[in-house]
Amino acid sequence: MKKIFAIALVAVFAFGLTSCNTDEKTLKEEYTEYLTGAKNGWVVSSAVSSPAMETSQGQVTDLLNGWMYNHEQDDAIIYKSTGKLEIDPGKVLPGNGETGFTTAAEVGEWTLSEDGKTLTTVIPFVNSGDATVADVTLNYMDEKTMKFTYYFKDTADDSEAAPQAKSGVEHTWSITYTKK
Repeated sequence: MKKIFAIALVAVFAFGLTSCNTDEKTLKEEYTEYLTGAKNGWVVSSAVSSPAMETSQGQVTDLLNGWMYNHEQDDAIIYKSTGKLEIDPGKVLPGNGETGFTTAAEVGEWTLSEDGKTLTTVIPFVNSGDATVADVTLNYMDEKTMKFTYYFKDTADDSEAAPQAKSGVEHTWSITYTKK
């Protein structure tokens, strides 16, 4: 009987220690620390579209090879703890179609949903100044890697910004960013 009582006492004590842990962070708190902890920002390392994007060179699924300009691929997104976004253009390549920022600039805002699964960014387009709101689903995040899914539908009014856009086509982009 003493053995059963001792085992039960140890079990109750162990349960009491683990259930009182107030240091556990919510997913939102953890992801916020990761986002803002990358002081030099996050750089895209992989981007895949399904279905393929139409370009002047044909259909592209690997967005780093045929959709994004080379000079955009080293741009870093910096998430500030104030909820502001900065873009660091990386190596600026004049005459290579690069427009907009030549040094890091505060360009928009970001928020993370209460459950930590949706990242919302508001970034104005450089040419027009019109803000675009993007909600992405965070699939995975740690201190070095961020993976998310972005869903969007091409519309007829995208033709000036993206002449290759096909009206009404729904795309899913799976994007990975790494800490710079």
